[in-house]
Amino acid sequence: MEFNFNQLISIILFISILNCLYSQNIITSWHYDKVQMYELETIGDIFTDDNFKDVTFDDFTEDSIDIKNLKISSVHHSLYDSYLNFKLGLLLFSPNKISFSFTFEYDYDGINANATFDLKISMIKMRLKNNKEKQTQTVNISCEYSDSDFSVYDISDKIIAEKVQLALYKGFQRLNFVQGNILSKVNLIEQYKNRLSKKSDFILKTSTLLDNKKISIKLNRFLGFCEDVKGKKENAICYYSGELDNEEDKEDRSKVPLNNQDFMNSTEYNVFININLLNKIIKKIIQDGIKEKIYDKNIPKKSLSYDFKISSLKKYFNGLDTFDDNTEFFTEIKIIEFDTKTAKFNVAFNIGDQSNAFAIDITMNFALEFSLKKNVRLNLCITSISSIKANISSGTITIKDETGLINAINESFDFKNYPLCLSDDGVSFKDYYAKISKATAFDEGYYLSGKQLYQ
Repeated sequence: MEFNFNQLISIILFISILNCLYSQNIITSWHYDKVQMYELETIGDIFTDDNFKDVTFDDFTEDSIDIKNLKISSVHHSLYDSYLNFKLGLLLFSPNKISFSFTFEYDYDGINANATFDLKISMIKMRLKNNKEKQTQTVNISCEYSDSDFSVYDISDKIIAEKVQLALYKGFQRLNFVQGNILSKVNLIEQYKNRLSKKSDFILKTSTLLDNKKISIKLNRFLGFCEDVKGKKENAICYYSGELDNEEDKEDRSKVPLNNQDFMNSTEYNVFININLLNKIIKKIIQDGIKEKIYDKNIPKKSLSYDFKISSLKKYFNGLDTFDDNTEFFTEIKIIEFDTKTAKFNVAFNIGDQSNAFAIDITMNFALEFSLKKNVRLNLCITSISSIKANISSGTITIKDETGLINAINESFDFKNYPLCLSDDGVSFKDYYAKISKATAFDEGYYLSGKQLYQ
C-alpha cells in the first residue's frame, strides 16, 4: 500500500503522545440542578407499576378484622422539589412524594367485602455510598408513615372504614410491609446498572492513516452514583467506564480532573476523557495491526530537494557506488518503538530490484494540537517535529552528510497537503453536545465544555 511518509510518522507520533501521558476513564461535571433532574427521572422510573406488580403480602388480622388478598394496584409519584444532596449521598422524598394504591378483601363482624386504599409514604430516605477503590456501591433505604397516611375507599360505613384503616396501619407496622415487602423491591443499584447497560457505545473512526478502524468505547458499566465533590450544590460529578471490548477497568481515577478549576467550577456540560482511555485505544489499533506503509515518488505533492533516484541518496550516504545514479528507490516503513517523548521507526530502502538494500532507524520529538472543528467535532493533529536523529541499522553504507539527511527527512513532512490527525473529519460528539465551546488538552487528559445536547 502506498502511503505518505508524513502519515506513517504521524502514526508513531500520535501513539507516542498518547502512550506517554499518565493517567472511570470518562467523568462529567454539570450544573447541579441538571444532574438532579436526570437522577429524579431515574428514581421515577423505579417507582412504576411494573416494578411492584409481583409484590406479595401475607394475610393478617388486627382488631378482629381479617385483611386478605392484599395487592398493589398502582404506584404514583411526584418527585418535584425533592431534596438531593450529592455530597452526603442523600436522597430525601418528602412529604408524600410517593404513594401506593392497593386492593384488598376484609372480614369484619359478618361483613365480607372488597375495598381499596392509598398509602402515601410520608418520607423515603435513601443513603448512597460509593467505594471508589472497589467500584462498588451501597444503598440504605428507610421510610416513615403514620395511620393518617392510609386512605380507605369503597367502604360506605365511616366507622368501619376508620377501623379498617387503623387495622391496616397496625398490620403494616407489625409485619414491616413497607420496608420489607415494598421498599426491598427498590434495588437502586440494579436499576442504575440496567439503565446504564442500555447506553450506546461511543464509536470512534480513525483516519485513513490509521486504516479507518472503528473503535467501540463502552459506557454501559455502572461505576458509582453522582457526587458533589465541593459540597456547594453548584455542579455534580458523574462517572462512566469508557472501556474497550469486554474489559473491566477497576482502577480509581476519579480524582484526576479535580484540580482543574474550569472543570470543577463551570456549570456548562463538561466532559473529561482520561489519557488512559486514549492509550488503550492506540494499543488496540496497534494490536489489530496497521498496514504496511510505502513512501515512493508518487506520494509527495510539494517540491523536494531530492528525488527518488540513487543520485539523491549518494548525497547523504557512502557505499552506493555500485548503483547507477538513475536507478530508482522506494522505502518501506515499520514502527519499532515509542516512549514518552520520542518515536522510533525503521526505513528500509529498496533499490531497483534489490529489496532492503540498507535500512536506517529514525527517532524524533513532536508537538500536537488538540482542535475544535464544526461545533461538535474534535481532532488531534501533528503540528511540528524536532530533534530528528538517524543511524544505520543494516547494510554496508555509512552516513555521508548527516545534516543534509536530517533536513531531507524534515522536509518530507507536508502538513498542508497531508494533515496528520487522529481522524479525517474529526471525532464527532453529536450525540452528547449541541455545541462544544471549549476543548483543551492537559497531561492527564482532554477536557470538553459546552451545551449538552438536550439542555
